[in-house]
Amino acid sequence: DIGDVADAVTRFILVRKPGPLPAPTGSDKTTLVVPLPEDHPGALMEILEQFATRGVNLGRIESRPTGQFLGDYFFSIDADGHLAEERVADAVRGLHRISPQLRFLGSYPRA
Repeated sequence: DIGDVADAVTRFILVRKPGPLPAPTGSDKTTLVVPLPEDHPGALMEILEQFATRGVNLGRIESRPTGQFLGDYFFSIDADGHLAEERVADAVRGLHRISPQLRFLGSYPRA
């Protein structure tokens, strides 16, 4: 009972070794970590285009420094949809061409 908002909700995500994906529910989210291979004008636009051209909405995108050197970033992205959906899978394939170090963290039901 430490919350100051009575109807606040906290979600926890189970992180585990790769395995079979849960089946799509029709209300899913896919989380990705996309390193920026090269910091140049339009680099973020190239990432966002992969989703926009396929009609995939982004619920969250955050940039984080990698800690390697100044200007070296990765993006943590939540996309609406499941990897089993063609449009989401196509966006991930397109992202992989831009950023081969892309990390797929999972597709799972939204809250």
